[in-house]
Amino acid sequence: EVMKTFLLIVCVVLVLEVIFAFKVVKDSQKSYSLWSIRARKSLINMNSDVMDIQTTIVTQKSPTTPNLPNVGEKFGTIQKKVNSTIVFEKVSMNSIEDGRQKPILLFLPGLDGEGVYSSNTIFSGLVKHFDCWRMIIKAEDRSSFLNIAELVIEQIASFPGGSVSVLMGESFGGLLALYVASTLTGVSKDPISIDRLVLVNPATSYDRTGWPTLGALIAKSGPAFPAMGIGALMATAVQRDQFIRIGRQIMGRINSTASARAELDNMFQAGSQIMKLLPPSTLEWRLKEWLLLGSFLMNDRFDRVTQPALILTGGGDRLLPSGQEGRRLLKTLTHKSNHSKVVDLVEFEDSGHALLDGSFDLLTVMKGSTVFKDVDFSSDDTPIAAAESVVKSKVSSIRTGSDKNQPIMDYRMGLPSAEDLAAADRQIDPLAALLSPVFFSREPQSTNGERGRVVKGLGPVPTGLEGRPVLLVGNHQLMGADLGFIVRQFIREKNTLVRGLAHPAIFQDGAMSSQEQNAQSNSVKNMFKKFGAVEVSPGSIYELMKINSTVLLFPGGVREALHGKNDKYKLFWPEKVDFVRMAGLMDAIIVPFAAIGMADSLDVLLDAEDVLKLPFVGDNARKMNSRMPQARIGVNQSFVAPIIAPSSKGPARNYFLFQQPYDTRSLNIYNKKDCMIAYEMIRGEVETGLEELLALREKDPYRYFLRRFAYERVNGKQAPSAALF
Repeated sequence: EVMKTFLLIVCVVLVLEVIFAFKVVKDSQKSYSLWSIRARKSLINMNSDVMDIQTTIVTQKSPTTPNLPNVGEKFGTIQKKVNSTIVFEKVSMNSIEDGRQKPILLFLPGLDGEGVYSSNTIFSGLVKHFDCWRMIIKAEDRSSFLNIAELVIEQIASFPGGSVSVLMGESFGGLLALYVASTLTGVSKDPISIDRLVLVNPATSYDRTGWPTLGALIAKSGPAFPAMGIGALMATAVQRDQFIRIGRQIMGRINSTASARAELDNMFQAGSQIMKLLPPSTLEWRLKEWLLLGSFLMNDRFDRVTQPALILTGGGDRLLPSGQEGRRLLKTLTHKSNHSKVVDLVEFEDSGHALLDGSFDLLTVMKGSTVFKDVDFSSDDTPIAAAESVVKSKVSSIRTGSDKNQPIMDYRMGLPSAEDLAAADRQIDPLAALLSPVFFSREPQSTNGERGRVVKGLGPVPTGLEGRPVLLVGNHQLMGADLGFIVRQFIREKNTLVRGLAHPAIFQDGAMSSQEQNAQSNSVKNMFKKFGAVEVSPGSIYELMKINSTVLLFPGGVREALHGKNDKYKLFWPEKVDFVRMAGLMDAIIVPFAAIGMADSLDVLLDAEDVLKLPFVGDNARKMNSRMPQARIGVNQSFVAPIIAPSSKGPARNYFLFQQPYDTRSLNIYNKKDCMIAYEMIRGEVETGLEELLALREKDPYRYFLRRFAYERVNGKQAPSAALF
């Protein structure tokens, strides 16, 4: 019987492949001979696995519903009305609607954006106990991973109480669910919440597999895409027992030539539906912008996930190493920092990636998990009649992603207006007259490996205007007073708006203790925005680099800007290599730089720890600090400023040195050791630059304020600096 099934499937698939090939030829209006078609197919190495899996798509189909659910057709009128590409749809079964208020379950689908394979099997039992919702993303949508995460958060916020009882995700949806959960963690002022997670073969391991390369090749395979795409998917996503079960179903329905043709027609329509859901351009976009970016961003965020989680994996998954990944997630999510969190792992040893195929009762698994111990499952458990097994859905609420295809904010900016530049000059000029900043830069390494020479100005420094993103990385000077100098110099010399990554406190409303302070804070915030600053986050760095921006990052952040008495020109960078990996992901150029002078212009009388010990002043400082947001979740940075006074030696000259660029195109971002080496090298360049600038300053005849100020007043131009080193 198994052999008969196998032979039938082989024949059907061969016919289907030829039909697909001729259809592609017709659509593209190209003339390929049958020999050419067969030659292209031979590249796929069609073994029995590849061919057998072609029938998997009909697993959940009944004779009365031969076609896969097509959300675009079912709800076309409503979707056309709102011109939407992302829909959140409430799932209901008429005979089970009992009027009870139930906890909300939101389902996030896999890469197809609709979950057509799993949706038919999971909701029939869940709707008795949950108000079930699902997300649907149409093929033409071009939202990024971060855009979609934002929409999911907005949808959760729209639910009663701004919460969901269960956020459930399959494959890509599992990755997305984890990212959303990590984003909502620790935001005490935000009522949005998720009670628990259900993760089905989550795609968190995608960036550690060969799919980023193989998937891109398949998406760009041209006329061979139908065969290669469906073949690769079916060869890896479905298991042998599923083939046999499907084959038996097909054999049972074939009793004549007409019925055999009907089954073949069903398979053709199923294949066509896959092509509609994941055409080449959509697949290419989702592999890079969803899976690759999402798994990359999630790598260092697992410690932020505090919700209980039920993880379901297929131990025989050939598409992703889900069995191994499930065990890794169990260990990672129950790390010692989250020892009180409940995480259950259920591994189905013989199952694959298409885990939600109806072969087990999902509701029973949920009931047996400690993650759901506080959920009331006491309602009537009478089996659902077979006639009601087909989910009848209706759209109760629609959210559109059509206006979200661009980043959440408009990251593209031109140069500030002449009026804004003049206003900035009025603020910067008095400080520049006191500090007389000078800029140096190092030319790229020579062909014989020698270190590039240093020249005055920013001539050798690359910018995003040259076609690739650039990340400027350096030390933050005391009180952050050097930012304006850098931004203005790049506008003047390079005609480039440097996009600063600012602390979230800059953009927070009402964080200060008085109306006067808040008014001043709003003025600073508006100036930052006019000159392209954005709130620091992995998402903002990604969006800026995606449009080839020149981005300015101070890894030491607040800790360096508000440093203590004995911390002059010390780096306080985090141990994680996030910015290096993000730059590598975007093929960016990293330019390390060093700056000195501000810490010599001001004397720290009392550092932050001393301020907190003062009566009254310390209490007020603590209260203000508690209202400040954190740039890094899980890292409590003090926002208490030291008490400073002008140096008795007068304002010291400021020096900036931009070192030779580091090209990340050769960096393996998936090798943490390589990334750490790059990170240490970049940090070392900044430290070397600090030493070089301190040595240069000793040779500067106009190092001290009075002589320099007198020269500039008399001559009407900037005083010269020391000879170049």
